[in-house]
Amino acid sequence: MLKGRLTFKHADHQETYEAGDAYYGPPGHVPEVTAGTEVVEFSPAEEYRRTREVIARNFAALQG
Repeated sequence: MLKGRLTFKHADHQETYEAGDAYYGPPGHVPEVTAGTEVVEFSPAEEYRRTREVIARNFAALQG
């Protein structure tokens, strides 16, 4: 985390990260990002591609 706040909501708990923290986002979490947050993420390319596809489908569904 470079700046801001990121919270991962899980079925049974939530985890919040702030500037200077490192994090791992396992499958099954719902992210909540504070405006102005800046992060650098590292992920295996194939897994990240699949994640981006899910995010794109979810945003499309929200838009109707």
